[in-house]
Amino acid sequence: ICRELERRKKRYNEIGYVDIPLSTITGNQFVEQWYPVYTITSSNSKEKIRDTTFNIRIKAKYQAIDILPLDKYQQLQQYIERDYLRLIRILEPHISLRDKDELATSLTRIAQYLSFSTSFLVDIVKAEIQSTPDLTLTFRGNSIATKAMEAYMKLIGET
Repeated sequence: ICRELERRKKRYNEIGYVDIPLSTITGNQFVEQWYPVYTITSSNSKEKIRDTTFNIRIKAKYQAIDILPLDKYQQLQQYIERDYLRLIRILEPHISLRDKDELATSLTRIAQYLSFSTSFLVDIVKAEIQSTPDLTLTFRGNSIATKAMEAYMKLIGET
């Protein structure tokens, strides 16, 4: 934890820190907890003293992902390019909102990387329109199509 000394020069003074055991943040979900703040007694030594008067609430998520060499994903890439609509149709009714968001974001990034994001978005939006019985409810649900559109707008906005 730092205190800002001079904003223009981006100088900070370290005043304390928090120990967060990684074992308390698991499961790829956000965990929100109070943690004690350890103050630093002198600038030379990093001697910590637990200051029981200060706690800080931190919301954190720990995620570890194993990334394989690109050639190991060749079959998955071909499957996604060929059958993304079927994949979405099968998974969508059975997954949570958080998983829909994650799946939509991942598929959108893959489609963008493989240069078929336009056709991907057109196809899933058309499929949603066709499957929506009441057209006044189109794009009001938390579908993979709406999540993919949001993810695409964020992705394009970042570049």
